[in-house]
Amino acid sequence: MLRDVRSHARFSRRRLGSAFAALALSGAALGLGASAAVAAPAGSAPAVTSTSTQTAVLDTNKVYSKTGKYFYQDGVVDPTRNVLYLSDSTGTEADSFETALVRIDLATGASTVIPLGGGFAASDVAVSPLDGTVYVAHNTAPNASVSVLDPNATYTDSSRPPQIPVADHSQRLEAGSDGRIFVMGSDTDAISVIGASTGADRMNVVQIIPGVETGAAVTAMDSVHQRLYVSSESTKTVTVIDAASTPAAVLGVIPVEKTPVGVTWDASSDQLVLTFDDNTISWLDPSSDFTSAEVTRTETLAPLPEGAEPSVSLPRALSVRADGTAMVLTEVWPSETGPENITSFVSVVPPVVDAATPVVPLTVGIDGFALIPDTRVGGSVYVTNIGEGTVSTLGDVTLTGYASRHVVGTDGAATASLVRADGFPLAASLNFTDASGTVFSAQTGAGGFARAAVAGLAVGEAGFDVSVAAPATITLAGESAVTTTAAAATPGDDQSTSTPPGVTGQITPSSLAATGFPVGVAAAGVLALFALGAAGILISRRGRVRA
Repeated sequence: MLRDVRSHARFSRRRLGSAFAALALSGAALGLGASAAVAAPAGSAPAVTSTSTQTAVLDTNKVYSKTGKYFYQDGVVDPTRNVLYLSDSTGTEADSFETALVRIDLATGASTVIPLGGGFAASDVAVSPLDGTVYVAHNTAPNASVSVLDPNATYTDSSRPPQIPVADHSQRLEAGSDGRIFVMGSDTDAISVIGASTGADRMNVVQIIPGVETGAAVTAMDSVHQRLYVSSESTKTVTVIDAASTPAAVLGVIPVEKTPVGVTWDASSDQLVLTFDDNTISWLDPSSDFTSAEVTRTETLAPLPEGAEPSVSLPRALSVRADGTAMVLTEVWPSETGPENITSFVSVVPPVVDAATPVVPLTVGIDGFALIPDTRVGGSVYVTNIGEGTVSTLGDVTLTGYASRHVVGTDGAATASLVRADGFPLAASLNFTDASGTVFSAQTGAGGFARAAVAGLAVGEAGFDVSVAAPATITLAGESAVTTTAAAATPGDDQSTSTPPGVTGQITPSSLAATGFPVGVAAAGVLALFALGAAGILISRRGRVRA
């Protein structure tokens, strides 16, 4: 949540026109891929033939097409409710200054709009870790405020959430572990503190912290040590505040040599991290009195694309994942001669940057504005693209190929899985290419498994190259193998090992799948014949279920 709203007064009519043009082309919303799938028979876990992982753009949620909102200035993830909240300043036909809160269900992509009213520019969102109370900052002068929402309540135009008066141009919010909310006002050089969400002062400002340089500033909360960092471009300083003490207190002010434009705390290295206007990122070890800091590491971020304006295309938003990987959003603005549809990008900075693991840029949308981390397992981040009304999801994804077996005369199944590290579903299509170049495709089902039916295999082993057909942003590749046996020698020596026990996969249309018979059923029938000594062929039909 790193943004100085005032620095984006440059949002010109020229840019706004291109934004609406892009919005007019917005399509359907986030797809989670309901597809026909069959339950795999129980058996021993299959052998893994390959596995590879990459950080990629996993999804682009076309929120504008669902809500009519696009100016998402910042946001926060509520991990308890699996919700992404976005502060929105799009306005309405009746009131161009109208503000709202966009609520996105992270599991389904469903989006709803909560009307807030009052005050231009809903600039930031915070969620209390105690009870999920939601706070929205209104970046307005002279009567700025913070809306306070009960996450379980329903709000309408005639019943809007209450507001707390705070300092002018209040644009940054950070939540402390004790439920207090820290509000940065850019014009007053002060931090307002709202009482804990579960206490008697939950609707009151209980403290003003004066003397904090907030000009063109951004903030970050260190959840490990409960310290608030306020990084100022104007004075090239970082003010450190003890957010655990009551009252909160300034611990020190750290001067830096270059102009900082983004700030966060890296829990993996226990260091302060800053991005600068020279397109670099540095890790700093503060002194015990927080009056100085030693730079321990500096990396250069991905370069700007051709046609970008360097003076305003800056790495303003960042987050560092639990493994030490930094995710840095550069909002790219075109030069006077640059293309209107120029896109922003995220630099993925690994813990060690070298020839084997370089800094990798991931393209997001037009006018990438905010980078919102999900601090849970998986470490995904969400980027708001205000030029097109979308939200990009970036995170780790793993492609795993498996070895399977089947009896000659039945269809085999080339098997692989594509799984997001954060555990959310991923609608994907995998291609399995054999030695002759023939491609067999399958959609992922529950658990991320895809099983492509392959007919007419001779006895022996056939190899398949596995690639991701969609999403196109994932470029992983792997291998799968199918072994065809003359007969099932022992129980378990069949296709039951094509998928891990209890996992649901999918078979694409083929001569077998089209009849409604899951792969592996024919082999199970052969086993039944041998066990019973029957003369006929028994084929059991298993109903398909929706993924």
